[in-house]
Amino acid sequence: METLDKHFRSLTKSAFKTYGFAQADVLAHWPQIVGEKLAQLSTPERITWPRGQDEKQGGTLYLKVNAGRILDVDYAAASIAEKVNRFLGYAAIARIKTSPRHLVPSPPSERRKTIAPDDAVMAQLHAIEDDDLKSALARLGAGLAAEHTRSPQPKYRHGLCPLTSSRKPLMKTMNRRVFASVAALALTAPFALAQEDAASPPVDPAKLNEAPPLGEMVLGKEDAKVTIIEYASASCPHCAEFANDHLPKLQKDYIDTGKVRLIFREFPHNDAAMGAFMVARCAPKDKYFPLVDVFFKTQQKWVPNPLEGLKEIAQQAGFTEETFMACLNNKDVAQKIMETRQKAETFGVKGIPTFFINGTHFKGDYTFDAMKVEIDKLLG
Repeated sequence: METLDKHFRSLTKSAFKTYGFAQADVLAHWPQIVGEKLAQLSTPERITWPRGQDEKQGGTLYLKVNAGRILDVDYAAASIAEKVNRFLGYAAIARIKTSPRHLVPSPPSERRKTIAPDDAVMAQLHAIEDDDLKSALARLGAGLAAEHTRSPQPKYRHGLCPLTSSRKPLMKTMNRRVFASVAALALTAPFALAQEDAASPPVDPAKLNEAPPLGEMVLGKEDAKVTIIEYASASCPHCAEFANDHLPKLQKDYIDTGKVRLIFREFPHNDAAMGAFMVARCAPKDKYFPLVDVFFKTQQKWVPNPLEGLKEIAQQAGFTEETFMACLNNKDVAQKIMETRQKAETFGVKGIPTFFINGTHFKGDYTFDAMKVEIDKLLG
């Protein structure tokens, strides 16, 4: 995996100059997006959006695939498109087209190695007459079976949602001055986020505890013995999983009982998240957390079409169409949210969600059970 990562990152600069954020990010993070096996077989060449086509319909991702393995990649196309779209944070890809090329030659031992499908797999494929199709499905079935025998990986430990393209319907609604100011702040960040394994800088507790420009958003009592600072993005699936699956337990056992105070800070990793946080900040303060909660719970519904999705949520919170559009064009709010994100990077925030517990970067799994162990130690 290390070799693949290095290989794909080495191609990033030229891709960025030619194609922009979305395609450069996909190329740079291809092994993380699709997994090591598919990354060994394929590499993204380009993403195209035909002229005159509504971006909501999605573009075409062109892949170069090792000769003889196109069938394997073709039958994984739907899964690949879904993974790329989740990574980018919106429905960017509607189609995948493949063409043959040996990009990453496998070692001789790997080229000679074959996967032997078991009898159960072959029995289900017996009725298929096309030998090539049957062979490809057999290899995929055997590969999936092998994946299930591996030890499960932590669900949150390496959650990384880097800043992506501005080619989204949402940002068409923002005036050029607002968009330019946000983009100028964002341009320094995306490739730094890819360095997840780099050593984190020491954190100055005084600076970490400074309130962001728009003020702190806090759950829990001021005098709680344990303070957790969370950096998250409204459209990041890892952040949503934490918010939906683990935060309720944390709130019930520790926050509502006065033992823990949670400070939530915005770290938008794409345009959809920026829009969501702007809406939350434009709303009355008592509606901030209810809105963020809705963003996480309904993420899969509003992220593919963020403008319409966020407008519908905002209107339920009391916005009119005019106040909603005014919010998205509020340069001051946008810039201050990005300043919060930039400052977080100086604390070593490279992936989201990221947590600091009593000033220390928490590097365990982002689950209730893992956090409970750390919290209980601090509570004594």
